[in-house]
Amino acid sequence: MEETAAIASGLVADDPSSGDREAPVIVAVDHVNKIYSDGTHALKDVSLAVRDKEIVAVIGPSGCGKSTLLRAIAGLTSPTDGVCRVADGVQPAFVFQQPTLLPWRTAERNAELLLRLSGVPRAESRRRAHEAMTLVNLAGFEKAYPRALSGGMRMRLSLARSLAMKPDLFLLDEPFSALDEITRKTLNDELARIWFHQPFTAILVTHNLYEAIFLASRVVVMSARPGRIQTEIAVTLPYPRNSDVRLTSEYVSFVEQLSIELERAAA
Repeated sequence: MEETAAIASGLVADDPSSGDREAPVIVAVDHVNKIYSDGTHALKDVSLAVRDKEIVAVIGPSGCGKSTLLRAIAGLTSPTDGVCRVADGVQPAFVFQQPTLLPWRTAERNAELLLRLSGVPRAESRRRAHEAMTLVNLAGFEKAYPRALSGGMRMRLSLARSLAMKPDLFLLDEPFSALDEITRKTLNDELARIWFHQPFTAILVTHNLYEAIFLASRVVVMSARPGRIQTEIAVTLPYPRNSDVRLTSEYVSFVEQLSIELERAAA
């Protein structure tokens, strides 16, 4: 426990799977178990360290506890045993599977909502909301209502709402799962572009192995319930990444490797 507290306070952890061994640890998960009141054993002895500016994808069979792990890190559920820590001073943002927009507010007013709820003055909120909407290619749609936006645009708006808060840590719970494949790839490209120009730490829960390899510097594979970390894959594809990366033999090789590990995890 003392070691976990130390690395969560920003010290370098002894984590050989990490891409940048000098970067401070932002999220530390230490021997976490989660058993629900009905007896369901969702997580079993899960330990994980996520470093500053690292994108870590978490993937595994349905029901293996991926979202439970993310919610435990966010403080939305409590582990039965073990501890999840986020480094002091780190501001997290949780992006859900659905955009969760308010239909009676325009796009810009949805984008500034969290800022206003946090007490940020209106003018500053509006400026930051516009910056975030521009970043996700929604400039010109400030006055549109959610009903007038496509599914992909609504997801962009949800992302802009979080970006406007300038978080240090993104917790992404399958944010693109409901989108068609073309829109999903487009938003993957945009998220990679945003990260390259405005780096942040992110934990991405996904079922999509192509998405995991494209976005992450490290992929954590979880076993079937009770969820445990089966293996980790360091994705050494260089950044910045764009759609051309998907055509490379290196990308295809990583996808094949992850596919094999997922089959093992589901066995």
